[in-house]
Amino acid sequence: MIVALYDRIRKGKNLVEADPNISHAANFLLMLNGEKPSATAAKALDVALVLARRSRTQRFHLRCRVTAATLSDMHSAITSAIWGSERPAAWRRQRSGFQDAEGNRREG
Repeated sequence: MIVALYDRIRKGKNLVEADPNISHAANFLLMLNGEKPSATAAKALDVALVLARRSRTQRFHLRCRVTAATLSDMHSAITSAIWGSERPAAWRRQRSGFQDAEGNRREG
């Protein structure tokens, strides 16, 4: 909601109050655009928000399970999951490749 309000302030528009009778996604669109969104638009944003959250959660759980499967302690499993999900994307991209026996860099 802060993003929607910030966008309206940035554009010099009046702020729009949230409607307690509609979903979070619909409220975001209402506060962003200043008019009540269609059911399709609200549902599309709702699904996008759920999928984005689910994807991050699945990556967290996978890292945790992989570390735990090595018979490491629980602290290590949780730490690896958090570290893997919080590293900057640019750092992950730099480290995503590996070198073969001849020293050639390949994407991993």
